[in-house]
Amino acid sequence: MAERLIPWLNGRLDPRQAYTFDRNHITAMLQNIVLSPGVYGVPAQNVARLMSIHQDITRLRCPDGQDYLAPAPPQNIDRQVHPRWPRGIARFQLRRSTYDGVEYWALPDLLGLFLSSLGPAPIGATKRNFYLPVTAVYGQWCTKLLTGVMPRVYQCSWTDTREFSLGASRGGFAVQDDIGSWLAVLDRARYGIIRSPALQITWSQTWTPNLRRVGSTAGLWSLC
Repeated sequence: MAERLIPWLNGRLDPRQAYTFDRNHITAMLQNIVLSPGVYGVPAQNVARLMSIHQDITRLRCPDGQDYLAPAPPQNIDRQVHPRWPRGIARFQLRRSTYDGVEYWALPDLLGLFLSSLGPAPIGATKRNFYLPVTAVYGQWCTKLLTGVMPRVYQCSWTDTREFSLGASRGGFAVQDDIGSWLAVLDRARYGIIRSPALQITWSQTWTPNLRRVGSTAGLWSLC
């Protein structure tokens, strides 16, 4: 017998129903949470940050987010035109928002942070009755709010105290011949989040234990 899913957001959201939301329903739900956080069980200490994250999501979501549309081409990455763009590098520079000491610039990561900031999982939450369904909802909502290249991986990490964190591999970006090495900028920025002195001594994004073992077919590290 299938395990019954636990309702989310103070019992107000069935994950099965949330999975079916279209873009308008998702946008309205995020707005309702920000307007009435207590109704949805959001801890008071998270409200201010949640409002700021929501503003970032609104700016970057398709089809009409102000910073989604410009500078062209449209994409869900916070960016600005390089003031002195030499053709050999990317035409854009990243703009970043910082939460808890971590920098964010892509809508998939911001949406994951928003959903992870709504409070702990319900009592009795397990992998099958809550965390996997919520991860599926997160991935589905990303497909509705994003354009361009979609993340290939969505994941959820959680603790015994029911805190959880949703995240995705890179996505929401556009790559064209006339915008230079934009993808390289995004890759380096993601690697920069986890870079540490220990990693820099021996390894890099392009030289890892896996790359050493299997060769170039392993691909770059830290794209998730």
